[in-house]
Amino acid sequence: ITSADVDNGSLDACGIASITLNITTFNCDNVGENIVTLTVTDINGNIASADAVVSVEDVIAPVVRTQDLSLELDVNGEVSILASEIDNGSSDSCGIEGLSVTPSSFTCANVGTNTVTLTVVDVNGNVQTKDAIVTISDNIEPTVLVNDISVVLEDGIATITPEDINNDSFDNCGISSLSLDITSFDCSSIGDNTVVFTVEDSNGNSVSSEANVIVIGEIPTVEISSFTTVNTQSENTIYLGYGPSEVTLSPVVSGGTGFVYDWKSSTGEVVENIENPTIRPIESTTYTVTVTNSNGCSATASLDVCVKDVRSFDSKGRFKGKVLVCHHAGPNGKQFVISISKNAVASHLNNHGDSLGNCDSQCVGTDASSSMLSKAHHDEEEAMKPTVSIVPNPTNNKAIVRLNTATAGEIQIYEISGKMLFNEYATDLSSGVEFKIARLKGGNYLVKIITENGVYTSVIVKTK
Repeated sequence: ITSADVDNGSLDACGIASITLNITTFNCDNVGENIVTLTVTDINGNIASADAVVSVEDVIAPVVRTQDLSLELDVNGEVSILASEIDNGSSDSCGIEGLSVTPSSFTCANVGTNTVTLTVVDVNGNVQTKDAIVTISDNIEPTVLVNDISVVLEDGIATITPEDINNDSFDNCGISSLSLDITSFDCSSIGDNTVVFTVEDSNGNSVSSEANVIVIGEIPTVEISSFTTVNTQSENTIYLGYGPSEVTLSPVVSGGTGFVYDWKSSTGEVVENIENPTIRPIESTTYTVTVTNSNGCSATASLDVCVKDVRSFDSKGRFKGKVLVCHHAGPNGKQFVISISKNAVASHLNNHGDSLGNCDSQCVGTDASSSMLSKAHHDEEEAMKPTVSIVPNPTNNKAIVRLNTATAGEIQIYEISGKMLFNEYATDLSSGVEFKIARLKGGNYLVKIITENGVYTSVIVKTK
């Protein structure tokens, strides 16, 4: 300031020589009221002074400079900032009294960009503000905790949900979804199964972990037992005209409980869906059973049943009870077909090693598969192989031992220890040799028949 700024009309009778002011310059330290002294000197050297008040004001707002900021939420889903982190060199002519920022704290709800305001106040109360951008991100992955579980198959299926595997997994900003790579299991899954459990939070962070799912159940096994309708003849064969015309099938099943049986036949024959159905085939048929247990798991087995027509018809095509038999006779084993009464069949089958039907008989049925026919032929070939027959057996008195082939040979009977008890030679083993064993102790005794074509063995069971 100058003295003229303070002088308010000072005067002198003879005239003023000078007017001076003791303070003419002020700064921020002088904000407020300042007492200054105005001195007036007249032309004759007379001096007079008076005080005045100079009020200094600071009305210039601070210069605010900001910077944008990027921050990550902590494990609690929170983060705070200071005004100094937003300030980028704000200034004021008289000095800054304080800085503040609003808002200064953030949560998961603030993920993304947020506008904050930096407020600068100078020492004289002047205020200025400016905005900045604070970007909040959540980079903390969820914490995944899993349960290993067991499930039981029902109707062949077991299903699970992600909640079954979840064991209180958590995240700082909350979980948005749970998922599993496998949720459904069947009979092929019985045992341990590894599943991948994935947790994703609300901000796209995801983590996966493995868990074990034990699928409980059993896979059944099944086979249909073979049967013989006529002793010494082929297995799984029904002979039209001789022996039983119906058979009860017997599946052997394991692996579970509560079995349900579903039977099918290749010829369309209706078979009852029970464990042991009775069949009455009139042509060769394949019987198939599907067994399902209480877990809903299944297994399948099949049995080929050969049907042979061994009825002997008279010249008018009438069946009067006689049966065709392939007779194995003579020292050279010639075969020829004979027609005999039913009452004589057993003797021929047991004593001569004969077989039912024509010597080249095949399974009946145009729909029979080639595999069934092959099996039937194989069974016939097996029946024609030399085999030992002992009648009766078991016995407590005597037994007739024979070979189903008209050939010569020696019959020997041994104790199990190896001691020979009997030794007989026969020119026609198919006729049989009788042994009296009443004096022997109860137990098993080895029978050995020795021919030029081989050695054949069996066992006599002696009852007490």
